[in-house]
Amino acid sequence: MSKISEILKRLMAEKELRTAELARQVNLPQPTVHRIVTGVSPNPHMGSLVPIAEFFNLTVEQLRGLHPIPNFDNIGSPMQRVTGWRQLPVITLAQAYHWPPESEEERHKMLLQLSTYTDAKVAQASFATTVNDASMEPYFPEGSLLVIDCESKPNDRDFVLAKLEGASEAVCRQILVNGGDTYLRPLSPELQALPMTKATDDMLIGRIAQSRHNFR
Repeated sequence: MSKISEILKRLMAEKELRTAELARQVNLPQPTVHRIVTGVSPNPHMGSLVPIAEFFNLTVEQLRGLHPIPNFDNIGSPMQRVTGWRQLPVITLAQAYHWPPESEEERHKMLLQLSTYTDAKVAQASFATTVNDASMEPYFPEGSLLVIDCESKPNDRDFVLAKLEGASEAVCRQILVNGGDTYLRPLSPELQALPMTKATDDMLIGRIAQSRHNFR
């Protein structure tokens, strides 16, 4: 991915702009803008860069990544500073099983691939994931977007993502505290007859801080 592509995707995410809308705003052909956004054209013509830079109130050098952009060091920081919302990467449950990523750069790449914003008070290293089946019902229907806080300690009856031995992706469970021990309770009524798993700290990925569901 080119530097221009990376910066442009971040700018578009903060303004919640799609490629077609940006092309319309800057009066450029949509295929031209698409090639710049996707990195297919790593060295676009100045005639394409100037209107895009002007739209975002930047210089061409800033859009190219040659000059710094004020308050742009951390992905999502302008949006968070103005509105209190935080930008989070949206990852799969398989990726969540291996969370956190090895580096901050890798997390930034995930943000550029797919992200969302949340007003929940979560840590910087948090993320979001999508429920793609009925395994988390009746609490979280298929299609729900879950915001996971990776640093706050879950309490009794909280919902968490966890790593279970032999699994290839994260699973959703409810925390139950009995005496001094913590257990993971399955959500599905069909699985609640099975013995509960005793939880350890290294099994817990994060607490579900927010759930959103879009209805058709």
